[in-house]
Amino acid sequence: MTIQRQYNDNTTTIQRQYNDKTTTRQRQYNDNNNDNDNTTTIQRQYNDNTTTTTTTIQRQRQRQYDDNTTTIQRQYNDNTTTIQRQHNDNTTTTQRQHNDNTTTIQRQHDNNTTTIQQQYNDNTTTLQRQYNDNKTTIQQQYNDNTTTIQRQYNNNTTTMQRQ
Repeated sequence: MTIQRQYNDNTTTIQRQYNDKTTTRQRQYNDNNNDNDNTTTIQRQYNDNTTTTTTTIQRQRQRQYDDNTTTIQRQYNDNTTTIQRQHNDNTTTTQRQHNDNTTTIQRQHDNNTTTIQQQYNDNTTTLQRQYNDNKTTIQQQYNDNTTTIQRQYNNNTTTMQRQ
């Protein structure tokens, strides 16, 4: 069994090698999970049961707090997921992209006006929603069961079209 550990300030590097079950783990932690440019890389390989699993997790978090303005940018590469969030004063913009299930979600919240655009491709489903003040527009399309639903809600007027 070989264990090599190195700790430098807020940067931690751990490299472990276990020869009894032919397992190799290599982990690297930078900035000790702080909020400033936190990058974590984890690489694991397991050969004990003739199984090789390589997992790379690269996280980047950048937070900025100025008065009432908050900016959060997160990127997760383990499941090819990108999350970008920005919060400014009372205006919130959220953009999310999930590529693991080929799902794209884009949300934007501005003051009292909300725009939500969602697209789900895993089941060939497309949802588009838009909420503005007191006027709401919802357009939904379901292709998995060859069903198309288009709904539009404006004030107290409702229009529904199904095919």
